[in-house]
Amino acid sequence: METKVDKSKFVEPKLCLSNMKYYTVRNSILRAVKQNINRFNGKLIDLGCGIMPYREIIISEGRIDEYIGVDLMYSDYHNRVKPDIIWNGFDIPFEDNSIDCLIATEFLEHYHDTGHIFKEIFRVLKKDGLFFATIPFIWNLHESPYDEYRFTPFSLTKYAINNGFSEVEVRPLGGWNYSLAQFLGLWVTHFCHKKSKIIKIIIPRIIYPFYYLLVRSDKVPSEFDNNENSMFNSLSLVALK
Repeated sequence: METKVDKSKFVEPKLCLSNMKYYTVRNSILRAVKQNINRFNGKLIDLGCGIMPYREIIISEGRIDEYIGVDLMYSDYHNRVKPDIIWNGFDIPFEDNSIDCLIATEFLEHYHDTGHIFKEIFRVLKKDGLFFATIPFIWNLHESPYDEYRFTPFSLTKYAINNGFSEVEVRPLGGWNYSLAQFLGLWVTHFCHKKSKIIKIIIPRIIYPFYYLLVRSDKVPSEFDNNENSMFNSLSLVALK
C-alpha cells in the first residue's frame, strides 16, 4: 500500500529557522535538476529513487516518455512509496543500450561498489544517453551503516571516464558560504538539540541571521582550485555515453 507523501519539502524548500538542516542541500539539488531538466528525455530511470520527489517536475518540464523509479524493497524510510521496479541492488534490471537517461540523486555515496554501478549505468544507457547525479560532500553520517563515500570532483570524473563515459561535467552546487551554512544547519540540528532547553531554543535563533546571510550571499565556484574555489557543499555530475 502506498501512502500520500509531501514532496513540497524537496521541490519548494523554505529558507526558515526550522529548515536550517535541509534548506541548502535540497535547494542545491533542486537547482541542479532544473538546470539540466531540458537534457532529460525519452525513457528515464530514477535509480535509488526513494520517494521520487522530482518526478512531477521532470515529467512536466522535461521531454520524458517514461519515468521508472528503481529502488530496493521499500521501507518506512521511503514513506512507503513503492518503486516501479524492485531492484536487487546489483544488476540494473534493463537490457543493454535500452535507456535514454538515468538520474541518481544522493545515491552514489550509499552504493558499496562505485566502479560496478558506473559500469551498470553505462551498460543500460543508449549511445548518447545521459547520466545525471547529485552527490553530497558536507553531510553527517546517515542511513548507517549504508553511508559509504564522499567524492571529490576528480574521483567522480575518473570513475565516469574509466567506465566509458565522455563529456563528463562535475560542478559544485554551492561555495564557501553555502558550505558553512550547511554545516551550521547540521550542528544546530544534531548538537544543540540534545543540550539544555535554553541552548536548544536560543542558539539557533542567534545563528539564523548569519545562516540567512550566508545562503543569500553564496557564490557557486566556476572552477575547482586549491584556494578560493576549493570548497563546495555538494556536487552534480553529468556524463554522456
